This record gives sequence, C-alpha cells and structure tokens, in this order.
Amino acid sequence: MNAQDPRSHRVVVTCTDDEYRMLFGLAAAQGISLQNVLMRAAMSGGTQSAQKTAELVDELRSTRQLLAVATGLLNQLAKVANSTGRLPEEIPEALSMMQRGSQKVDGFLNEFSERFSYDGRRGPL
Repeated sequence: MNAQDPRSHRVVVTCTDDEYRMLFGLAAAQGISLQNVLMRAAMSGGTQSAQKTAELVDELRSTRQLLAVATGLLNQLAKVANSTGRLPEEIPEALSMMQRGSQKVDGFLNEFSERFSYDGRRGPL
C-alpha cells in the first residue's frame, strides 16, 4: 500500500516458515509486496478479505473489458448495417443493455475505490 505521506514508523513482524510461505503466496498471487499484503489485511479486516477484494476488482475489470470488446463487435455490425442500409432491430436494445452494464460496473468500481485502488492505495482506481 503506497502511502500519501512518507512513512516514519517501522514495524517488524516475526512469523513461522508456514506463515511466511502463506504471506509470500498471497503477495505473489496478487502481484504485490509482502508489506502491501499486510497493510491491505490490516485496512480491510483480514488477509482473506483483502484477497477476495483484489479478486473481485480483477473480475470486475475483466467484465468491463469484455463489455468493451462486445461494444467493438457491435460497432462492426453497425458498419455492416451502414453499408447494407439495414439495421437489425436487436442492435439498439443490445447497445442499451451493454451501456447499462458498463455503467453499473464503473459505478461499483468508483464506489469501491473509496476502500482501495488496484495497487492497494486509497483513492480512485
């Protein structure tokens, strides 16, 4: 977790080999430092909560990316419709549903960013 202000206090944690392997595994799975695992756990109520939070953010980001790809595909359909002069009646409804879905994901991510950004810092994602 990157702090806004410089850190002036040092905390030393001693752990068993099993605890260290668990922390190291959590850090590797999330692509963050051991310190960040511990800070996320302290700020979110536990290591499992922190990992679930990171997984949820990843899943939502993937969903948003899939919606973007689907939008691109619909754009291609629109190009075909422009060239033929025919617009399938399903396209407007599909676009509307995708836009609503994307807005819901973005809204959730914005609300969620109050807790943690993707790299563990507080603030916008």
